Amino acid sequence: MPHTSRRPRPRQPPKRKILEQTDGWSRVEYTSSQNRAQKDAHGNTAPLKMHLPARDPDLTVDKMREEHERVKKKWIASDHRRKVKEVLEKRIGPEKKWDVRKAVCVALGSLCVNWHTRIRSVYQFAFFMDVVDIVRASNTSNDIQVCVQEPRFDQLDRDFFETLNVKVLEDPAAEAELDATSLFFAPHLEWVSEIPYVKAGLDSPLYITASAKWIYERAERAKETGQDHESPEQLKVYEDAMTAASALRASHYEVEFDDNTRMEDSLDLTFYILKEREEEDIDDLAASVEELTV
Repeated sequence: MPHTSRRPRPRQPPKRKILEQTDGWSRVEYTSSQNRAQKDAHGNTAPLKMHLPARDPDLTVDKMREEHERVKKKWIASDHRRKVKEVLEKRIGPEKKWDVRKAVCVALGSLCVNWHTRIRSVYQFAFFMDVVDIVRASNTSNDIQVCVQEPRFDQLDRDFFETLNVKVLEDPAAEAELDATSLFFAPHLEWVSEIPYVKAGLDSPLYITASAKWIYERAERAKETGQDHESPEQLKVYEDAMTAASALRASHYEVEFDDNTRMEDSLDLTFYILKEREEEDIDDLAASVEELTV
């Protein structure tokens, strides 16, 4: 006779893996077969908004200002900064000026959330503000509106930026800010997420990024591997990415800087400087950059 008092084993919650993405969202992947239907044709689940780590309880706006000034001072004293400054000054020459009205930074990360990458974001923000200062010194106007966009910003971040007269943009407003008078900085964007900014920033006099140099190669590889199973629309995305990356390289001079500042490996960046001078002047700049970065 069966043992009728035995209760069925309770259903276990599905195992899941949380993959953090650069846009402030997290993708949750489940291993249970009951959740497979939730995945799209590429095997990805829809992104779910996740709670970010708590802010560092020891931080205040005043402490963030002190930290920012300390890190910026350290950066300004570095040899790496000297090289950046020389390249930007050589781009202008003695008689020309920048014409920058806006400085836009996206994908910076929070400066106050208690996670291991926080200090890297602090260094990158100090670098960004110093680049704005370098450009302002040879600009047609001292009035440069500094803007930042990051979905992970805490209210403490916003209060800190307000003390520096830095405007916080709400996604996706930053893309519309890119034009021929915009300085652009993107330290943490993945190449797929950066494609719209590359398209919008083709006239930008100074475009600084960590991943744009990989866009063409990775889009080309994705297109080749996806020929048999990707949709025509997705293949078109890869083609557009390759076109945009080629246009950026054609319209800008590409200068790579490796981070030798020992500041959390935060400044491995590529500068795209708009080619406005005569070709022989660009060649002279290339030779100068090679000497500086060897």
